[in-house]
Formats: sequence, C-alpha cells, structure tokens
Amino acid sequence: MYFNPSTTIQTFLVPNQKILFTCIMKVMRYQKKRKTQVNPTDVFEVYIDICQKYEIASVYEGRFREALKMLEECGLIKINKGFKITEVLLGDYTLDEWENAMYLFPECTKLKDYIPVFKRNIGTNT
Repeated sequence: MYFNPSTTIQTFLVPNQKILFTCIMKVMRYQKKRKTQVNPTDVFEVYIDICQKYEIASVYEGRFREALKMLEECGLIKINKGFKITEVLLGDYTLDEWENAMYLFPECTKLKDYIPVFKRNIGTNT
C-alpha cells in the first residue's frame, strides 16, 4: 500500500466498504491464529451481525463476492478463484494501526468495542 491507512480508507472506501474491511480486520484479530488469511464465511457472519446490531443497511448481503472483489481492486485484499481471502494487505502498517485509522471515521467508530461471535468454532485471541 502506497498510502498510510487513514489516507487509503478516505480515498478508496465508501461507508459500507469501510464497514466490510472493519469486519475483515475483526476476523483477523479474533481468529485463533493471527494470520493474514481470512475465511470469507466468517467475514460475512460478522458483517451481517454488525449490520443487525447497529441497524446498518446490509448492502452487500446478496453481493458479497462483488464486495470482496471491490476491496481487492482497491489493493486491500487478495482473493482466490473460490473467493477465499488469501491475504489482507496491510503494507508497512500493523493491524492496530489500520483499525485505529478506521475507527476515526464516523461509520466505524461505534464498531471499536465490537467482539465477533463466530458460528463455527474458530477460537479467539482473548
């Protein structure tokens, strides 16, 4: 990534994309092993839960693959043909730095204390 997280987020992402990328970061943080590979099913579950919990319109519910493709085109993730997120591209910045930058935006501020509950047992880092 050529820009710092705040600039990247502000330049490339609309509000629902910010929420979706926040979901990806939440899954990264709370999956059993910290890695940049993320299961899109977990991301989708977190996205739907956040939308319901915070009364946010779920614009990607029927177009989730398309939403992931848009994040890939922004240079934030890599996905394979099966749409598994094979890498989250944080550049020279840490997950904490990306999350802190994301929480500066009004649509994501309320998500700071959200802790995902996964339907399948992927464990947590807490």
